[in-house]
Amino acid sequence: MITLKTKIWGEEYSISGDFTQAASPVFFDGKPSQYQVADFKHNDNEALRVYLTDVAKMSGDFDEKEKARIERAIANAEYEDKENEENEESED
Repeated sequence: MITLKTKIWGEEYSISGDFTQAASPVFFDGKPSQYQVADFKHNDNEALRVYLTDVAKMSGDFDEKEKARIERAIANAEYEDKENEENEESED
């Protein structure tokens, strides 16, 4: 399972799923979405793009400027490092 996070519009957004498994559900901010990994051809950046585009469309401010902001947010997205978090917790 991977988690990809980014910041845009003053908020943090994330997608997660097992992108090696076509039938794996994709989660948006930890909540199940209507999508499976196969819907994005196993591409986590595409999943994040769809999520952010949906958020922008719901706000009513979706235009070329917002598309560019979304692309920058995707370019700046980072993977959450679960393995390091688990190692740090076990050291405590």
